[in-house]
Amino acid sequence: MSYVPDEYLDKYAVEMLSKEEEANKLYEHEIEEKVVDFVAEAIKTEEKEITVDEFNELFK
Repeated sequence: MSYVPDEYLDKYAVEMLSKEEEANKLYEHEIEEKVVDFVAEAIKTEEKEITVDEFNELFK
């Protein structure tokens, strides 16, 4: 990745956050990330290998 000056990033951030729709998208994305992180920590997962047919049966 190439170097991007801090001034450019600051200007871009201010411009994006000044748009209400963009600010809402960023906020919602951050909330979704926190929910996913919380759920991932709260549940226990177990990996299991299955066949394609077994996988397809899950959706019938």
